[in-house]
Amino acid sequence: MPSGIADLQTGVYSLWSSSGLDDAFRGMWNEADLPAEAELADYPTIHDLEAMPGQPIFPYCVLEFKDGMIKTRMSGISEQSPKLHIRDVQLTFNVHTKDRPSEQTTAKEDCATLMDAIMAVFGGHPETPPEDIPLTYGGHLITQFVSDRIIRTQLYRYQGIIQYMLRLDVPFAIQ
Repeated sequence: MPSGIADLQTGVYSLWSSSGLDDAFRGMWNEADLPAEAELADYPTIHDLEAMPGQPIFPYCVLEFKDGMIKTRMSGISEQSPKLHIRDVQLTFNVHTKDRPSEQTTAKEDCATLMDAIMAVFGGHPETPPEDIPLTYGGHLITQFVSDRIIRTQLYRYQGIIQYMLRLDVPFAIQ
């Protein structure tokens, strides 16, 4: 079972899949962009730190975690978690889009639509509260939405950036 950041990453991926974000991204994919003999299922919608080399399918998302900062330490409530860390971890979603010539929307509009879907799940949406990120060890205490923005990276390509600060309750064993 994963612990620490690996546990958080597993929880984010689980929430991503269960909330329908895979479907939101795949719904904008075009099979004509695939290399010969490749299938849409060969490509994930979310990547860790960077996309696969030569990523042919847009849109996609790159997930990034920054080193966490321990805010406080305390005694736990059971033998399984004798000590706890309250830890803040920065989470960033980078949404990459490009124009789809057969569609009526621009890459920037697609980027905004996908960012809205992510914020409806993870926080920052004006009408929908964030969902809890499932963790194997400890707990997800709060998600603080930090910022969102869209930048042009190339002609007809955009990157949406959503940043969060997550506060986690992380147990650790001692002797």
